[in-house]
Amino acid sequence: MARFAAAWIALVATVAGCRHVDSYLDPEGPRYAGTAEAPRPDPEPGLRVVSYNVEFSRHVEEAVEALRTREPLREADVLLLQEMNAEAVERIASAMGFHYVYYPATERSGGGFGNAVASRWPIVEDHKVILPHPSPANQERRIAVAATIEAPFGRFAVYSVHSETPWLSLRGRVEQLRSLLDDAHQRYAPLRIPVIVGGDMNTPEARGADLLRDLFRRDGFEHATRDVPNTADYFVARVTLDYVFVRGFEVRRAGAEVTDASDHAALHVLMAPTERR
Repeated sequence: MARFAAAWIALVATVAGCRHVDSYLDPEGPRYAGTAEAPRPDPEPGLRVVSYNVEFSRHVEEAVEALRTREPLREADVLLLQEMNAEAVERIASAMGFHYVYYPATERSGGGFGNAVASRWPIVEDHKVILPHPSPANQERRIAVAATIEAPFGRFAVYSVHSETPWLSLRGRVEQLRSLLDDAHQRYAPLRIPVIVGGDMNTPEARGADLLRDLFRRDGFEHATRDVPNTADYFVARVTLDYVFVRGFEVRRAGAEVTDASDHAALHVLMAPTERR
């Protein structure tokens, strides 16, 4: 109880110092994208996805080092990145030899604050999903970045998402993810395109984790990282904030790598596409 009280006091103190943050509410942008000049050769069969909150892009060189040298991060085919600015996204994509798309949600932290998708294979379509409910602390809006990727085994879609912090009610955060699933259902379900959703979903509450799993399960998603606990530092505790959910893939293994670049671990999931009906 004392640890919870200390965390709550720290959260209130942080919010008390917050000011209004301007958000990008245009669904078309700003948008940054790049094409790989010399993509790396494909690894062994399978799809390797890494979801990584890089903590305001403060230590991007450490993130690059981890992604290029640490097993199994260096075998990634797709990166789902959060808390990014444009320069950091370009740096990581260039180091990995990946295509990328990035949408900032706001202009805080210098150079933007948003989400990105980077891929070994071409990104053929992308869009931004503006999540409902502004932050009660500063009116900031959160987003998800969606991308359709053309892989050797066919097209699939990914979402890199960053939900609001627990300053927004649990119900509000669940509704943010419901809006993402509504977008996925509308865009990809009619085409039977497999979908991966990953990112920082900001649900340290045990009840929140249960609600998320139920929410995604009702839409046919498997919780790929269900056996990966305690993904991030949260004031005085280590809790699970980061998740990967998949639909249309068979999960083979999942894990997390703690790095010097962030207070979040980098989640990694190895999967294979299931046969499409």
